[in-house]
Amino acid sequence: RYLRTGVSSTIGTHRDLEGQREDGTLFPIRLSVSEMTWEGKRFFSGIVTDLSAQRRAEEQLREAQAAAGDATRLISDSLANLSNSLRAPLNGILGMAQLACENTPTREHHEFVSAIRSEAERLLSVLNDVLDFSKVKAGEVRLDTAPFCLRESLPAMVAPFAARAQQKGLELVCDVAADVPEALSGDVSCLGQTIGKLLENAVKFTNAGEVVLRVTSESRTEHEVTLRFAIADSGVGIPSEDLHTIFEPFAHAGGSARVRRHLGSGLGLTIASSLTAMMGGHMNVESTVGEGTTFHFTAPFPLDTDTGMAAAGPEESALHD
Repeated sequence: RYLRTGVSSTIGTHRDLEGQREDGTLFPIRLSVSEMTWEGKRFFSGIVTDLSAQRRAEEQLREAQAAAGDATRLISDSLANLSNSLRAPLNGILGMAQLACENTPTREHHEFVSAIRSEAERLLSVLNDVLDFSKVKAGEVRLDTAPFCLRESLPAMVAPFAARAQQKGLELVCDVAADVPEALSGDVSCLGQTIGKLLENAVKFTNAGEVVLRVTSESRTEHEVTLRFAIADSGVGIPSEDLHTIFEPFAHAGGSARVRRHLGSGLGLTIASSLTAMMGGHMNVESTVGEGTTFHFTAPFPLDTDTGMAAAGPEESALHD
């Protein structure tokens, strides 16, 4: 073997070059040159490393990653197509069930049709979770940063769950601390989806009492604020042994019959946690069985100073549903 490219005296460094075998084939090498002193004399040592196996391994890894990415995208596309195909008939079932509920002649018939509508809504929720999860895992979710007003955006985020809470006799409260800035910049859709997953979970597992969404300012600089969102309920709670797996896919905390009645896809908290990480925040949970659960997550938001609304809001900043 011999070096195909000449190298000057380079001390304490290395270069990636090409070597040439006796048969004329080229192969990657790394030449490392260092200086040493021995009995007052300077010596240079050179080590030539054949990188052929390393380069083959790197190429195989790139090919495997590309294949995995293609497989993930294929699965995501298939799930999206399947979900869209199932949504249309499910929405039809929900619509007809609603009409039937309004025109059933007896209470017994009304209960039957209500049960059909409830199960269809549950199935639709599972489909949505599976689709959202596949998009997150395929890396198809991208943050769309734009200015928004948190106090104006929160009612729309909370509204879909107000009716469900009212049906169960729950009080749903949204409270924003006075020092939370008015105008922020970020992905309000991603934030709304995260809050929605947690509110849905809270209302589902609470049969009496209240569900409270609190927003506080955790830290603030001249250009950015980190907000803390806490969703607290007075529901069934989560056993301590399940808390370390609560954000894993398809995890269902608790094995009681009371909990099993509400089982969904097992993906809602995984999606919420993943979206929180995408926003640059972190999610955790505190819970006591029989007393309730509180999910916390933080997220940093640049201050939208261009609108002139970055100052803290008014003292009466709480929204109630």
